[in-house]
Amino acid sequence: MGPASNANGKYFQDRPNGSIQYTFNASQGASAFSVPSGIGSQQFSLSKGGKQVMTSLKPI
Repeated sequence: MGPASNANGKYFQDRPNGSIQYTFNASQGASAFSVPSGIGSQQFSLSKGGKQVMTSLKPI
């Protein structure tokens, strides 16, 4: 497979750096957090008391 046309300048041909991690310490009660979205696969997880209690079922 050859490289795609980049006539519009929006084509990305490489692997992004996937080592960026964001951590939030939430107090009790309902909370909302946001993080910037990146190029490539995105995943999330939720931990409580040092144990992972929820994670994305697949890369999103």
